[in-house]
Amino acid sequence: QIRLLRTRYLPKIGFKNSFWQKGYECDDVIASITQNSISPDDQVVIVSADKDFRQLIRHNVMLYNPNSAKRTTLQSFTKEFGIKPSKWAQVLMLSGCRTDNVKGAPGIGDTTALKYIRGELKESSKAFQSIHDFKLRGLNRRLVKLPFEGTKKFGLVKDEITMHGWNEVCDELGIKSLRNQSPRKPKQSLLD
Repeated sequence: QIRLLRTRYLPKIGFKNSFWQKGYECDDVIASITQNSISPDDQVVIVSADKDFRQLIRHNVMLYNPNSAKRTTLQSFTKEFGIKPSKWAQVLMLSGCRTDNVKGAPGIGDTTALKYIRGELKESSKAFQSIHDFKLRGLNRRLVKLPFEGTKKFGLVKDEITMHGWNEVCDELGIKSLRNQSPRKPKQSLLD
């Protein structure tokens, strides 16, 4: 079904930006797009509850968590965590990332990793020593830094969504209730 959605239905409706790369996660594809395909004037919203995406936040890229309805901007991120979003991969490197099955330093969570990065942990503490020993064994930064090495550069193009294409897909899938209802009208902007 996903393959048909990607290769048949979305193109028929007029969606031109349906990206994937075999062997890579969508996190990597989204990171590639935000780093390579948007201009400084574009306003981008990444909709996800995945904290990995925090490292992609910048002046024109925000994160919207649909579970909590929380918007995280560059300003709110910096205020909440006291670091730049570009350092978030270091936090994940030290604390680990459950969603990506990456183990961090023993006994270290996000809060302690943040304290370490901000220089707030005493060198004599157990947490500091745990992080120090963990870093000596080898870094897992490449596993948590987005995009993963080898991810293609994806380029955005303008979609050409049409009612005709939408209705064709609705007819083909037997979705009578959505036929003739525009797929282009969002109920509310995430930027509002």
